[in-house]
Amino acid sequence: MDPVLLAVFLLVLALALMFGVAVFTGPDAGLARAHYRLVSGFLFLTCVLLPAIVGVLVLQREALPRLAAEGLEPHPGIRHPVGITVGAAAFTRGLPTWVFTFDPSESGGLEFYGSGETRPGWELLEESPGMVILGRNDERMAVSISGGSGRPTIQYLRVR
Repeated sequence: MDPVLLAVFLLVLALALMFGVAVFTGPDAGLARAHYRLVSGFLFLTCVLLPAIVGVLVLQREALPRLAAEGLEPHPGIRHPVGITVGAAAFTRGLPTWVFTFDPSESGGLEFYGSGETRPGWELLEESPGMVILGRNDERMAVSISGGSGRPTIQYLRVR
């Protein structure tokens, strides 16, 4: 986890708690009752949403190492993970999924996985213009590209 991000998170959380205590117990407590929606919204954002965002950022930081642990070399055109599809199997019933934005001009598209050196232990089972299916023992991994020129993404999906 990024220590700067953690420090910002803790600072905002501390400020939210101090703000809440000062507003609800201070001499102007009537002001808080008049603006309870604003205060509760602020506390919700800083105490619920901010930790959720930090959690996703932590998961995203571990996405590429999780993909590499599967035995696939990450495509060199990968830029960053998208959302919570970061290879954390807990979100996908034990079958991890990864989605990354990427630059298809770097090392081509799926041709990158045509070489056995980029997928040690995985065998190329099927190949089409937008998807390859890789197999290892009884496991299967689908790698696909979508998005065209708008926001191209590369997806890795363990199908079993």
